Amino acid sequence: MILSKIWERYLFKETLKVFFLFLGVFYFLYAAIHHSTHMQEFLRSAHVSMLDIGIYYAFHFCKVAHLLLPLALLIGTIKVLTTLNANRELVALQACGMKLRSLLRPFFLLAFLCTALSLLNFEWLTPRAAAYIRDFRVAHLKSERRKKNDRCRPSAPPERPLEARLSDL
Repeated sequence: MILSKIWERYLFKETLKVFFLFLGVFYFLYAAIHHSTHMQEFLRSAHVSMLDIGIYYAFHFCKVAHLLLPLALLIGTIKVLTTLNANRELVALQACGMKLRSLLRPFFLLAFLCTALSLLNFEWLTPRAAAYIRDFRVAHLKSERRKKNDRCRPSAPPERPLEARLSDL
């Protein structure tokens, strides 16, 4: 039975607390930096509401979740294990005859859940998020409209084939 023992639930719960804390902090920092670099473009576009910007950043989370999930999981696991070690709880559990393999079960379960979440994110959410972000940028941000229009115009005439250039000589 998964997480049937009190100590398993405790380790899982403590790791989840730190995991979500760092996931939120890392995404907040990412969104704050991203918003500060694009704030002028958001302000120029007067018809962008705060709800639209919130939805934009919610979809943006799907794009960067593959970077943030493992990092938050790593830091959460390290924090919980070092806390257990500092309070000598890890040694006490091992002295009771518990194997290290069974002690790490909650961490592996959480890692498996994060991997499955990341796979589902890549499969279903990221394509929709990328399409929404692209459409949002084209509709609301002027710099993206210029980039899109520049892609439509050819910058130079197409190069002639090598045989045609050699025949001119």
